[in-house]
Order: sequence, then structure tokens, then C-alpha cells
Amino acid sequence: MCSNPARRIADIEQAIDELAALAIAAYASAGDRTAAAADDEQVVTRLAQLWELLADLDPEVARRMPIYQASRLAAPAPES
Repeated sequence: MCSNPARRIADIEQAIDELAALAIAAYASAGDRTAAAADDEQVVTRLAQLWELLADLDPEVARRMPIYQASRLAAPAPES
């Protein structure tokens, strides 16, 4: 894992930048549903990794993660 908080924050910043790039690519390929679905999967994966980095950095985030997950599962699915 990362050696210090400054390095962890830098990793989170990089993850956010990568996620933004994936989102931009997904919007650009929105006409191609197969490519967009693959991009969506990458975004979801990166979001999970980002949450993990945040939880490692902040014990309060780690403590709240089950609450966030439960509320997400209880929310109705968005309409397409």
C-alpha cells in the first residue's frame, strides 16, 4: 500500500483524472453501445478502486462504506 498520506492523496488525484478521462471517452463513444458498455464497466471499476483508496486514507470513510452500499442497494434503479 502507499507509504504516506501525501502519496495516497496523489494516487486519489490520479484515479480521479483517469476516471474523468474514461467518462469523456464514454460520452464520445455513446453512439456505439458496445464500447459505451465497456467504458461504463471501467468507470465502475475505477470508482470502486477510488473508494478503496479513500477508505485506506480515512477510517471514517471506511466506517461509513457499508452505509453507502446499503443505501445504494435500497435505491430504485434509474430508468433508461
